[in-house]
Amino acid sequence: MRSLDLRFEPINEQFDPVEVEKIRELEEKIRTSLPKEYVDFISCYGGCGFSGNAKVRGNGQWQSIFTFFDGEKLLAQLDIYSDLTAEGKITFADDTYGNPFVLDTLTGQVFFIDFTVNPPIGRNLTDSFSVFLASIQVHPFE
Repeated sequence: MRSLDLRFEPINEQFDPVEVEKIRELEEKIRTSLPKEYVDFISCYGGCGFSGNAKVRGNGQWQSIFTFFDGEKLLAQLDIYSDLTAEGKITFADDTYGNPFVLDTLTGQVFFIDFTVNPPIGRNLTDSFSVFLASIQVHPFE
């Protein structure tokens, strides 16, 4: 068994991995396969938070990140962001304001959409989910 990444913490008592059936349901609804590195992540951690204040670096900027979504929330987000779903994109995490991180399942790119400004701003963070994960830094809560 591989060791867990200590940056991530379960939201409840223990990690609740996304089950294979939910992954298949997600893929069916978006009509494409999820990137392997993302499937590996949610199959291990599911919805989770962080062991401190987390930020991710993308295209030279830091962005706070709050939680990764569990299977139920991933499915619910498909309806909320149906325009993204139609393009093969899923929202998979958020910041403390509820702004979503978006995974383009066709290209593997990760984006962030900031709804705290008008009009909302979307920006590319990384070219892959694995780069996104590697760029997350967690600092102890103060």
